[in-house]
Amino acid sequence: MRIILVLTAVALGCTACQNSVAVQQEAEVFNSIQYDTIPCADLQGRRNALAAQHGVSPDIERTPPKESTTPGFGIVLPDGRSDAERTRARAIGEITAMNRSIQRRACGKG
Repeated sequence: MRIILVLTAVALGCTACQNSVAVQQEAEVFNSIQYDTIPCADLQGRRNALAAQHGVSPDIERTPPKESTTPGFGIVLPDGRSDAERTRARAIGEITAMNRSIQRRACGKG
């Protein structure tokens, strides 16, 4: 009986990690290099459409999350944001990566 309780506790702990603050915030970070193969005009259109869909400026920059008041527990603390807030934050991260690719390649200049 004791082993079942321990296994149940471990299983619940592992499932909580999938919706943790740390995991969800990490999902908001995108690598801008993946956008370097997309033509500038297409990338700008994609960025503008994503920004319009989420009601943000195409020039928005993702701000790093505030430092945790409980360091070390971010992996087990559940993310209390709504799905809409998480989706918006993820879109902002993607827009930021697109902007970095656009800036690096100097799209629209020259």
